[in-house]
Amino acid sequence: MFLSPEWGTAIGTGISALGTWLGVSGQQKEDEKRRQMEQQMIQAQLDAELNQRKGATRAIQGYGGYQSYSNPILSNYLAGNLSPAQQAQMDYQSRLGGQQIARRSAGMGMPSGAQAGLYNQLNRDVTLGAGQMVGQNQQLGLQYSMADWARQQEAKQWKAAQLAQYAY
Repeated sequence: MFLSPEWGTAIGTGISALGTWLGVSGQQKEDEKRRQMEQQMIQAQLDAELNQRKGATRAIQGYGGYQSYSNPILSNYLAGNLSPAQQAQMDYQSRLGGQQIARRSAGMGMPSGAQAGLYNQLNRDVTLGAGQMVGQNQQLGLQYSMADWARQQEAKQWKAAQLAQYAY
């Protein structure tokens, strides 16, 4: 059976249309696959960035909470107490001064009222020296405390800045 030329043209046109339709359909499928792959890559990148931010945030949460130290010597200084070494120095000065007064008074035949006056002056001088040491200790304690407080504030600010950087 032989087909007429009109049928041949119609069949050719149909096959051409079918080919075009199949070609467009294949192109659309490829475009759709490419879009899906791009979306998956973008989503994977966003997920990785989110996980990185979460990890950094978790890591920072544990940092920046500066733990101030507790030092018994510093606490004694701030309380106005002398250290054991300073107390021993005050006791030594008192004993040495008392011995000197006793030697001089025995050698000179000093009356007891004059001796009592010298002992009172010695006690006053030792007490004044102890008071000056207490003042120095408190000043030193305050300096260390302020430095510790400044480190705490700096750590808090650093932590806040880091958390703000990784905020999402």
